[in-house]
Amino acid sequence: MDLQTYRRSIAELKQNSILASAREIFLARGYSRSGMADIARQADVSTATLYKHFPSKENLFQAVVNTCYETPPQADSALHAGISGGADPHGLLQQAIEACIGHEADPAHTALQRMVIAEVQTAPQLAYDIYANDSQYRVEHLKKTIDELVAHNHLRPHDTELSSRLLLGMIREMMVWPQLFGLEAAADPEEVGEILSAFTARYGTATTRAIPSLPDEA
Repeated sequence: MDLQTYRRSIAELKQNSILASAREIFLARGYSRSGMADIARQADVSTATLYKHFPSKENLFQAVVNTCYETPPQADSALHAGISGGADPHGLLQQAIEACIGHEADPAHTALQRMVIAEVQTAPQLAYDIYANDSQYRVEHLKKTIDELVAHNHLRPHDTELSSRLLLGMIREMMVWPQLFGLEAAADPEEVGEILSAFTARYGTATTRAIPSLPDEA
């Protein structure tokens, strides 16, 4: 390993440590009560190093938010390969829905939303950051999948941004609201099947409208 590569790896390790510490402190204390010096101390870096990576607390929080919404590239690759390879469209749609559910079920995601709701009066920019990185990101990410399904004639042409919002709305009604209020929420296979059925009934082609029977109808 040459010197430049070594320095890059050290810088990356420090940045990851800062992000992990910041996420922990933000979630534990809230945004307004979290200090940059405390984050630097927990990350075992100097305050100067912290500011070298993230010039402000707002910038650091934005980076923490971004890490919560990253999708593993291999997951996207497998889904898109399935679409172009002619895999079962029902299975592909279910895979996309379950990926969204997995994200919404993440306790850290719920904790982040609660923190922002608590801080919205004192730090309204937080609400915008979450909206841009949660709602908008998820809509755009899901829209790409739906656009591909349309392009391969698995779904009929339609307003895919609207359908992405409607699909996410059904998922969030099942997962997000109960969790925000401290209730347990789990992905019921029958409910997932109903979401898939409703979506393909509205946007499916003649083939994709033929939904496999739900468990209680078999």
